[in-house]
Amino acid sequence: MCILCLVLAAACSRPEIIPGREEPGKDSSGRQDPLNWGHRENPLIVKLLQKPQWRDMYISYMKELCSGDFRADASISRIKEWHAAIEKYIPNDTGEDMKISDRPAPWGNHGEYRILMDGPNNFFRVKAGVVDGL
Repeated sequence: MCILCLVLAAACSRPEIIPGREEPGKDSSGRQDPLNWGHRENPLIVKLLQKPQWRDMYISYMKELCSGDFRADASISRIKEWHAAIEKYIPNDTGEDMKISDRPAPWGNHGEYRILMDGPNNFFRVKAGVVDGL
């Protein structure tokens, strides 16, 4: 598995939702430690991150992503362009999901995250803050 795949998996991983622990900061993919995620039964990532050279490379790639293409301002701009490109195709016969909104999916456990507004709950900013602390 390539290191970029590992970085993206960690950046996008969705932890298990634990009933009664849905408050902000708990079980949060944005605030989750990217070096300690997933199930411990998955030995590949655990073994890779135990090796200093792989751990350092992993951290370096995450920091590169968070200071480049996944910066909040770059992400907001890119996502707005995508939304503009598909906006006219959103209306549908079902009458459901007829608009694009800056809200997490209903099955998510953290309704506070946003991707189109910059601020303390911007997912990209939250994740970058965690990665910067490594």
